[in-house]
Amino acid sequence: MCGLSAIINFHHVESRHRARPADLCKMTNLVAHRGPDGEGFAFINQAGAATTHKRPCNASVSEIPGAQQEFFIGLGHRRLAIVELSDLGHQPMACGEGKYWIVYNGEIYNHVELANELKQHGVRLAGHSDTEVLLNAFRLWGPDCLSRLNGMFSFVIVDQERRRIFAARDRFGIKPLYYWLSPNGLLAFASEIKQFTALPGWSASANAQRTYDFLAWGATDHTDETMFNGVMQLKPGEAVNLPFDRFAATNSYAGGRLPAKFWYELSSHQFDGDFTEATAKFKELFDASVQRRLRSDVPVGACLSGGLDSSSIVALIDSKLKAMNGHQISTFSACSELPRLDERKWMDIVTQNTASQPHYVYPNVDQMLEDLPQIIWHQDEPFATTSIFAQWKVFQLVGQSDVKVVLDGQGADEQLAGYDTFFGIKLAGLLKNLKLGETVSEFRSIREERGYSSTTLMMLLANSVLPEGLLDPLRKIGGRTSLKPDWIDMDRLNA
Repeated sequence: MCGLSAIINFHHVESRHRARPADLCKMTNLVAHRGPDGEGFAFINQAGAATTHKRPCNASVSEIPGAQQEFFIGLGHRRLAIVELSDLGHQPMACGEGKYWIVYNGEIYNHVELANELKQHGVRLAGHSDTEVLLNAFRLWGPDCLSRLNGMFSFVIVDQERRRIFAARDRFGIKPLYYWLSPNGLLAFASEIKQFTALPGWSASANAQRTYDFLAWGATDHTDETMFNGVMQLKPGEAVNLPFDRFAATNSYAGGRLPAKFWYELSSHQFDGDFTEATAKFKELFDASVQRRLRSDVPVGACLSGGLDSSSIVALIDSKLKAMNGHQISTFSACSELPRLDERKWMDIVTQNTASQPHYVYPNVDQMLEDLPQIIWHQDEPFATTSIFAQWKVFQLVGQSDVKVVLDGQGADEQLAGYDTFFGIKLAGLLKNLKLGETVSEFRSIREERGYSSTTLMMLLANSVLPEGLLDPLRKIGGRTSLKPDWIDMDRLNA
């Protein structure tokens, strides 16, 4: 995990409203926790000349020469070194005699294969960092390089050859990329919302509609807006191309939204094999995914909850490490002091059957109340469950070890329909295909095995088949969330 900052002082921004190097430094310092291994800045003037500064981490702002001078584009970076631990992986990074600059957060898992392909095109690489591979891939293929990337990423590239800013986010939005246009026309990109508080013209106010979405439905990150007015994000699979010429005279994006376009859209593919063939294909994809994520110049560990997803990952990593170098994998788990909630017995089964070095933490309410202000500061936006706190304690545990990268099973329940909310979708699918007998059979099985009432299952089914106009009255009757909950003052929220 790294942290990036980028500021563009458009031509039309008055001098008194422009950001200075000191502002970029403060902005980058706000994500020091994302990158303890390196810190750097690049300031590019209107003629394209760049001045770079590499400071010791957490050095004072005053140590940057010309801290109050003007610049056209400023790039800042905090680095967590995973691949290529030397200065050859330092950011901001340039290539093409300074015509291309990048700040980047993430990891390109197929960077080895891409590096070999670049070399076949005559590209000479100084090191083996995925940052250098990404930047040179963009230089060679332009935005089309995105379809070649296998990884999680967000980045901002200054392309002085084509006179443009190019920014992109990975297919599923694993890595964040926010942007903000100040009232005076300054544009900034950041890894976290709090970074914008360091910039001239910032004033925090709530986005009423997005706040309502969260309070009423628990929905976040479902649009390009955030809960802060004016703070936007590139959506998963989006990229934006910003020609310098658009900034020459007036603010072309006064509405606050950049002209982002999808470079990736998830498409469905019909699988014609049987269950055995589907299982084999899934295992093949799963194995390849884990294998590529083990590419690292630092120790790799795993989060372990005892569930099928994380347990499968730990078992697969263990088998691969034994074949590669015989190293142990470190696992990190959150347990409970309440026996009825504790799942350590499942974790122990995994660690006892693998060459794992387990680490455990026992989060409790007192710790949560003590840590809550700090968690809120790091999260930037509200969160709905205590699972955030449990993960907070797990990663504190990781931070106390020598492990810098962990794999986990996040997202498996969404992909493999592991949540109970999928029951309604399953029943609706059977009903729509007129499989009435199977619908009744599944209904009874879910009720008996999961302990749901018939009313609850009918509501889950209704959510998948009825129009919103009928659903809302039913929710009110059932005491569930409706479009206008009584406990939300809609007039005060102005949503």
